[in-house]
Amino acid sequence: MNYKLAKQLKEAGFPQEEGIGGWIEKDESINVFRSFEPSVKYPTLEEVIEELGEHFKSLEFRTNGEEDCYLATSTIDTGHYSTAKTPLEAVSNLYIKLKE
Repeated sequence: MNYKLAKQLKEAGFPQEEGIGGWIEKDESINVFRSFEPSVKYPTLEEVIEELGEHFKSLEFRTNGEEDCYLATSTIDTGHYSTAKTPLEAVSNLYIKLKE
């Protein structure tokens, strides 16, 4: 999971732990960039599934010849699903979609 997805989860209402943020350093050749990023929780797959609760239906691996992906589906209706390259991203995106 990357910072952008973790932040989207936070903005969608995913429960957060107390924190103050931290410094991120990136070494781009000779230049070093420092930035302060607000604290966000990087949940596990199990934590996101638990937060979805009864709205989580299934997670399956799909291969279509061109690009493999994971499909996360909801119990709400057939229009609530998400695909991504990893199981955590698929379920996280489903959580975000259901909170919209």
